[in-house]
Amino acid sequence: MQASRAGRPKSTEKREAILDSAKELFLANGVKQTSMEEVAKHSGVSKQTIYSHYKNKDALFSAVIAFKCEEYLIKPEHLGGDETCLKTALINIATKFLALLLDEVVISMYSTIIAEADNAPRVAKLFYEAGPVASVNALSDVLYSMSENKIGKDDARLLAIDFYTLLKGDWHMRSLMNLEFKLDEQQRKAHVASVVAKILCLHESYYQKSA
Repeated sequence: MQASRAGRPKSTEKREAILDSAKELFLANGVKQTSMEEVAKHSGVSKQTIYSHYKNKDALFSAVIAFKCEEYLIKPEHLGGDETCLKTALINIATKFLALLLDEVVISMYSTIIAEADNAPRVAKLFYEAGPVASVNALSDVLYSMSENKIGKDDARLLAIDFYTLLKGDWHMRSLMNLEFKLDEQQRKAHVASVVAKILCLHESYYQKSA
């Protein structure tokens, strides 16, 4: 396959152009009001090219959410290897996820989905599954594997939900209502440390319950 001048395959560049254009149009016009034809025109590709990557608009929207989350994705190598303690892993994950929630594009996505929820419940479900559910599933796996089977999978999932709920705090609601919500670097670190400490306490209680 011929590579672009930036060293990336042309198919990758087209995919990113499609996703960037779709994101802009979804945020500007709403998901329901945006057509695949408009995305094709905006991204400078044919409609056939769009459909060669995504079978329908639902698949495209899910891909946009996943693509945005990839910027803040925690990979195994980010956790520091097998010797990383659970506390360090949670700090790394919390720091990344907090940056995701504070991203203005992500906040706009949340607002757009909330505005469309009544008229397009399918879109809300797609967002929920591609974003929050995927995040909980991924963290559940981390908590379960790093706990060396000392807590059950159900408890690991509950702990993951608590983790993300605590991270959102009250500032997340403020961000969705266009109220002041900014956190500086020191505030972010303090918030992450507080959440991780609470989750470790909950983790210990789950461990004692299963012991």
